[in-house]
Amino acid sequence: MESTDQIKNLKALFFLAIVPDESVGASVIEIKQEFAEEYDSTAALKSPPHITIIPPFHYELSQKTDLEEELTKFCNGFQSFHLKLNGFGAFVPRVIYIKIDQNEQLFALFRSINQHFEDTLGIVSKRRKGRQFSPHMTVAFSDLSKEMFFKAWKIYKRKEVSFEFDVNDIKLLQHNGRIWEIVHFAQLIKLTSSESH
Repeated sequence: MESTDQIKNLKALFFLAIVPDESVGASVIEIKQEFAEEYDSTAALKSPPHITIIPPFHYELSQKTDLEEELTKFCNGFQSFHLKLNGFGAFVPRVIYIKIDQNEQLFALFRSINQHFEDTLGIVSKRRKGRQFSPHMTVAFSDLSKEMFFKAWKIYKRKEVSFEFDVNDIKLLQHNGRIWEIVHFAQLIKLTSSESH
């Protein structure tokens, strides 16, 4: 049996992301399923469709409420915004994703939220330090073989896809040992209808 100290120091894997609304999410899941069926790549189905804002990091489970509180604090000071996604892109030779249109508010969110979590909880994204932010929505990655990547990319680089949605909240996701689950979300300041487009 685990001691109280062991439980106290137990760490879990978390990340922060923008998750699209249900209709866009359902369409992206269909694309992920195509990759599972046609190209034997199922890894992307282990998380909901998303745009990573702070990549996976370990944090003590006993202090998970700190993550939730800081996310809420941050979101209380940041306005919601509109995002457009167009076409497919790739990180050769393993990742295929849906491209995000250039968006200054998204980049401002990325910079601000990473700084906030570094300042308040000491969470520093080593993968992001010194690397340019490249927002994207992955549909196939780690288990996509090189052979299947090139087979799929011949088709998907010419395929058209287009989505748009309002970013109204930021989600906290936790890995349960098998898949990623949304465990908390915090609302951004709501846009008025005249500001939304």
